[in-house]
Amino acid sequence: MSSEAPDGPIDPEAEVARLIARLERSHSSALPSGPIAPADPEYLEPARTDARAAAERAGRSEPLARAQRMIGEWTLQQYQREGFEAAYLTGWLDTPERRLEVVDLMVDAATAFALADLISDDTRTALTDRFDELHADWDED
Repeated sequence: MSSEAPDGPIDPEAEVARLIARLERSHSSALPSGPIAPADPEYLEPARTDARAAAERAGRSEPLARAQRMIGEWTLQQYQREGFEAAYLTGWLDTPERRLEVVDLMVDAATAFALADLISDDTRTALTDRFDELHADWDED
């Protein structure tokens, strides 16, 4: 993920739509094909709290919530599209708990993208670490 903040205010929903479009164009899958780093609540929760507070101060709480739902729904749609094929070809299908963990990972990253102009580099890094591991080879515009 690029660490550069944009020049002006970001529309969270538009930024997440842009993220989704980039993921769809990428050769990388939204779904992990191997293990993902477990969430570390002591590391993530302060970043999530900082991001929510920044969105609230900027009057972007509602657009952020809609953007987070958008990426969550999109991620679950990827399971519908790709998950059954993975189970058929490899005999592997994620548990519901793992699917929710991937949704959380994607929501955290989308939050960082959607609030790039409001949050610190430390907050952005905490929110995107696991996403960056999953999408190390993706095509970023």
